[in-house]
Amino acid sequence: MPGAAPKRTLLNKRVPFPQDAPPPPAKPSVHSVTPGTLPPTGPVPGASCTTSARKEAKEQPLFPEDLKGSTLECLKEVMARYLRNVEKRRVDDVQKRMDVLRSMWEQGKLSDAVQKKMFQLVSELQRGNVEEANKLHISLMVDYVSEVNQWMIGIKRIILAAQEASPVAEVVD
Repeated sequence: MPGAAPKRTLLNKRVPFPQDAPPPPAKPSVHSVTPGTLPPTGPVPGASCTTSARKEAKEQPLFPEDLKGSTLECLKEVMARYLRNVEKRRVDDVQKRMDVLRSMWEQGKLSDAVQKKMFQLVSELQRGNVEEANKLHISLMVDYVSEVNQWMIGIKRIILAAQEASPVAEVVD
C-alpha cells in the first residue's frame, strides 16, 4: 500500500532574508561602540549591593588590571583573616584554587561580569558582610558555572570560615 500514505510537505525550505528592508532606526551604530568603553556603568544585578560596596571600599577600579590587583590583594587579606583556624589541608586546597583563579584572570579567561562580581564579593567579605558575599557567590555559581567551577569551591570555603568566625551574623536573621 505505498499509495495510501499522504505525501509529506518538506518543512526545511529556507526563506531568504529581505535584502531591501532598511535597518531599524532605533539603534544608531554610534551608541553600540561607546557602552563598551565604560565598564563600571554597566547594569549590575543588586544595585543596592554595588552602592554600599562603593561607599565603604572607595570606587570600583576603572581598569581591568586595577580591578584584578585590588581583588586579589583583598582576597589575600580575607584569606589571612578567616583561614587562621582552618586545618592546613583545607587552607592548601583553598590556596591551590585561588592560584587557579589568579591564573585564569591573568590569561583573560574571566568575563568582565565575573571580575566585577568577584571584586564585590571580596569587598563584602573584607567588610564582614558574609551574607551578601554568599549571595554573590550563589549568583556567580548559577550564572557563570562553566567559568567559575574550578575555583569557586575555594571561595565557598572562605565564606564558610567567615561564617564560623562571626556567629553574630548567624543569630540575626
